[in-house]
Amino acid sequence: MERGCGFAMNPGSRILHRAGMQGLLRRKRMRAGFVAVSAMSSDPLVRPNIVVLGGGFGGLYTTLHLMNMPWSRLQKPRITLVDRSDRFVFLPLLYDLLSGSMSTAEIAPYYVELLQNSDVRFQMGAITSLDPDAKTVQVDGKDE
Repeated sequence: MERGCGFAMNPGSRILHRAGMQGLLRRKRMRAGFVAVSAMSSDPLVRPNIVVLGGGFGGLYTTLHLMNMPWSRLQKPRITLVDRSDRFVFLPLLYDLLSGSMSTAEIAPYYVELLQNSDVRFQMGAITSLDPDAKTVQVDGKDE
């Protein structure tokens, strides 16, 4: 599984790149793969689930972008970010850490801290299986 690839799932919806209905969010090409979100459910009481796999630049940016979109109260999805590490490492600044001009917390903040004032859920673990037809992701033995 490539880091940064992802898809979203929702009972009664389709994976975005297979759907062509108006009003769907666009598929975004990220550096390491595709991240897609599900169509809105025909049932207004079912909130869509969006699972972003990989918390690199593409995955974290997509999560933050989705979090800040102007969702209506009923359309606001449950967003989960999955990564095998507990920290987002800003690699271009690692030399600042070695020189002592920046701290570890500035260069490698915890995902939980980055997402603490949001409704985004962070799940740490490795992706062990991905089933687009069943719309499930298995993370270290847990189904998302």
